[in-house]
Amino acid sequence: MRLPILDGNELLDDIVGYLGVFKSRIPRFPYTALNRCSGPIFQRLLPYNTHTHPACLYAKACGLRLCNRCQRVAVAYARQRGECFGACYFGMAEYVFPIPLNRERTQCGIVSVSGYPAQAQTALARANHAAKRLPIDRNKLLSLLPAQSTAIPPLEELRPRIRPLADMLAFLAQSVPQGDFRDLPGGRARDVFYQRVVAYLEDHYRTNLSLETLAKANHCSASYLSHMFKAMSGLSLRAYINALRIRDAVVYLENTDMPVSEIAYALGYGDSNYFSTVFQREKGCPPSAYRKRRGEQPPAPSVTMPARPARVKGRTGGNPPRPR
Repeated sequence: MRLPILDGNELLDDIVGYLGVFKSRIPRFPYTALNRCSGPIFQRLLPYNTHTHPACLYAKACGLRLCNRCQRVAVAYARQRGECFGACYFGMAEYVFPIPLNRERTQCGIVSVSGYPAQAQTALARANHAAKRLPIDRNKLLSLLPAQSTAIPPLEELRPRIRPLADMLAFLAQSVPQGDFRDLPGGRARDVFYQRVVAYLEDHYRTNLSLETLAKANHCSASYLSHMFKAMSGLSLRAYINALRIRDAVVYLENTDMPVSEIAYALGYGDSNYFSTVFQREKGCPPSAYRKRRGEQPPAPSVTMPARPARVKGRTGGNPPRPR
């Protein structure tokens, strides 16, 4: 007996509803990461594709590339070991659940449940290491990490809640069209190249990134890259970058009291007015009006951004320097 074919749109609605329950009822709702999504799926899942803990926000503001590298390590570790629990490079502990394998991909991605304290010695060692590599205040980071008294649920308690989500995401990944981009020889080579471009975007989307710079970094022509990315993702490069930036803007607006101008700067916008224009186009209202929707919620935690460097004469844009 053949199983009925799942409708991708209905399944996506179910997944978003399931994630909405976590977000409204469970403090540490899951972070989801699918290795590859088409444009509509990418945009629907994007709000749930980031951690919102104050320590995570501070870590990303100071070292986005290191944070992304940690995520990729978690994906690789989950591929080898399955469900696991460990500390990130900044001292935050999390559960990682692999999204099940399918016929065409070695792994679809991960579901992460974060916001738990690592062992005190581990947290201190990770914070010290991060402070040596990045413009980060070690004491500030340590103060934002979860308290050692925070309860960590056993894996057996989380598994019944997370595995259904991971299974639905796996079915969703199988329903994503593979596209019709034939310039790369074979699906595997095509996907590897696309994933490399996406990884570069995730590390640099808060900088003044141009199509030419991205093409040079990936050793191809700008026209080839633009065509490939649109065919694979369903989005233009600019739309993809803006989607990532607006996602982060929403997180900062909902979870911090950072001024709008500082949020714009942190996300790579040299002009806060232009940031407000892009935000209003995507969300239907200016950032300040969106923030007011918090209403009577408890005061947001303070997240101090790295010091803004002085403008260099002749430099365009207002992007922070890359961490060394």
